[in-house]
Amino acid sequence: LRLVCTSGVVGETSKQVDGNMESAYFATDIGMRLQIAADQSMAPFILHWLENPLWNAWSQLPNCVESASSDVNIPSFDRANGMSASEFYLQNTESCSHRNAVARYASTKEITSIIDA
Repeated sequence: LRLVCTSGVVGETSKQVDGNMESAYFATDIGMRLQIAADQSMAPFILHWLENPLWNAWSQLPNCVESASSDVNIPSFDRANGMSASEFYLQNTESCSHRNAVARYASTKEITSIIDA
């Protein structure tokens, strides 16, 4: 947990237990926003971005950019996963819910910026 403290997700304090001082850890403001039930939770971003299909797609990006073959128009997601992102999300409702939560969060911020402008 001390390593995670360096990221600012958790903090360290100490407490007395049976007359000895021991380390205790707590969620910081950043850590609180990673909890699914938190107000304005960032958890859907983490759950969405860290899914294997998205990481696999990044691994195919060089092939997509450097390809001189006729499949140059095949997106890296499709190459890595054997299906389009739309097909993947139709088949994986939990993944789709994370993606939709990210889109809702971003859309709310964008709409507010447009209205404020």
